[in-house]
Amino acid sequence: SAFEILTKTPCDDGKKIALIEVLSKASGMHGMIGGQVMDLSKSDNLIEMHRLKTGALMGAALEMAAIILEKERSPFKELGEKMGILFQIQNDLNDDRGSDKKNDKKTFADRRDVKEEMMSIKTVLNEKFSDFSPLWEEMPVIAG
Repeated sequence: SAFEILTKTPCDDGKKIALIEVLSKASGMHGMIGGQVMDLSKSDNLIEMHRLKTGALMGAALEMAAIILEKERSPFKELGEKMGILFQIQNDLNDDRGSDKKNDKKTFADRRDVKEEMMSIKTVLNEKFSDFSPLWEEMPVIAG
């Protein structure tokens, strides 16, 4: 399991404990499990569900990198969370393509909360993480 791998990571015990703590939070009720509960209960709050599921795990991955590199953790975590949300939005948009536009059915991409969140995340990414801008050009949901 991921936790077992972390216990064998070649770093000091303090870092190992921090890595395990980050992963356990991201996979628990305030992370992936909480998001899955929302998903199974058919929650309409898609952005929060994406933040809890994919956002929490991607945020944890980058935060764990910051721990190992001994860097400030919060910018890495925030970048991962934003990328996770955008990944899920892009995935939903891909799933949405070819849906019932011809019947005037509202699609995922038409939701105001999704559009607002995408614009908010794009702003944060461009302002706080401009060093990563070549990556944004590769992500259709940001570039488009």
